[in-house]
Amino acid sequence: MAQGRQPQDELRGRMRGSTDARAQRTRKRLVNAFQELAAEGGADVTVKEIVTRAGVNRTSFYAHFPDLDALAVAATSDLFDVVAVADAASRPGDPAQASLDSLRAVIEYLAERATVYERLLGSGATPFFTAVEDAFTERNRHTLRGVRDLPPEVDVDVTARYVAAGVMGVIAQWLRDGRPVSAEALAVRLRDVLPPYLIAR
Repeated sequence: MAQGRQPQDELRGRMRGSTDARAQRTRKRLVNAFQELAAEGGADVTVKEIVTRAGVNRTSFYAHFPDLDALAVAATSDLFDVVAVADAASRPGDPAQASLDSLRAVIEYLAERATVYERLLGSGATPFFTAVEDAFTERNRHTLRGVRDLPPEVDVDVTARYVAAGVMGVIAQWLRDGRPVSAEALAVRLRDVLPPYLIAR
């Protein structure tokens, strides 16, 4: 059975690393379609809905993603990339505000698509949660490596994972609890428990 999947897996691998403009546009349209449909409040976004919204066929979908969860991971990873760029630009001037802005952006994105992400994040032990945590960890590594005067005893890999797991765990529980506080309030609370070297001037 694994052998039967191999050609499709290889195709998706090439698509992920492709610099072909058409392949990149198709991927972007699929990601945008997922984000739009998830924001519209449907709990069960389908491949059919996504390809219809994106204006592509199912073959194109599966050339890029093995399933909907993989598309959701890609969409969330793209968000982290956008947030990381903004964070890098503002962090030198005000690390605390940069951290708050980044956290708020992630929380608001997930909250706007709460019906989808509450299911995907599940109990915190789902493959989707793990994949998103991995993506968040990688962005945190990049941020930590750019911190001025990072204490020499800080393990970048451990800290990056610690922050990612903690933040995503709290957000997942916040979604499951029905968002009892605002996104802004949650962002402030999370920012205030970050390691001091991430928020100090």
